[in-house]
Amino acid sequence: MTSIPKGGVLSSSSEHLAELTFGSAMKLKGFSCFFVTKSTQLKLPATDLGLISIRSGLYAKTQQSKSVLFMPVIKNSDLLTFIPRRDTTSLGKTGSATGNPRRYLLVAYNSLSTSFQRKAVSRIFQRTPLIRLRSGIVLLPQVRIRRVRLYSPSLLRPSEFISRLLELGADVWYAPRLELVNPAGDEILIKLISSHLHFRGQRIITGCRSLFTQLKNEPKGNNHLQRFNMLFVRLRSQMRLFRKQTQFFQNEFGITLSPLANRVASAVTRVGHKLSLCDT
Repeated sequence: MTSIPKGGVLSSSSEHLAELTFGSAMKLKGFSCFFVTKSTQLKLPATDLGLISIRSGLYAKTQQSKSVLFMPVIKNSDLLTFIPRRDTTSLGKTGSATGNPRRYLLVAYNSLSTSFQRKAVSRIFQRTPLIRLRSGIVLLPQVRIRRVRLYSPSLLRPSEFISRLLELGADVWYAPRLELVNPAGDEILIKLISSHLHFRGQRIITGCRSLFTQLKNEPKGNNHLQRFNMLFVRLRSQMRLFRKQTQFFQNEFGITLSPLANRVASAVTRVGHKLSLCDT
């Protein structure tokens, strides 16, 4: 069902997608299409459709001879269908795909059990421009190296994301250069991206409000500023990574995220000013 790619190379340098090796990550080869169920309630009759269940929520159709061009058609908004392609995404100056649709890297990994591992995965997610499809399954847009440089070193490349998961002891499977073929696929992904970023942005704002309230109610003379400074530094770091993430998806997908990024930055700045006043 799965096999380790020779050399672990995702893509060749001739395609200007200079990626690192993927080590022990397993490449999903020999499949003509992949299906991901966004809803945990949706279960596909894999046997009836001739599919293989790779893991919970991820199914694949075994590649057949060229004379057999069958792909199961399942009409469901909670189901995403991907087909492997050989070419890569070409983006115009506006950030929209030109000539061919976007290509994605599908990554699946097993759940990590310890609190340390889960927190480490959360930090990796903060540094990686990805789309969460469901628990343990994410989608990473594949962009060319000249565009990746716009966001480095703040954001991780797909190969770096996988390497970090492997370092934490996760089992990782991946499938590169996938095209999403759902009729409303782009719209579905944009909603997922916007929903996740708004949730993440609101968490930072909530953290800022909580810290601001603590600073406001802190009695004068209490020596707790060092702890407050540490909390503020963490929020500021999250804000900077969040701003890079919104920049990526605004440039690459054309999603208007500047107002959200500005609200998050304003919340962090307000706390910073309050902390400066308390320190005088």
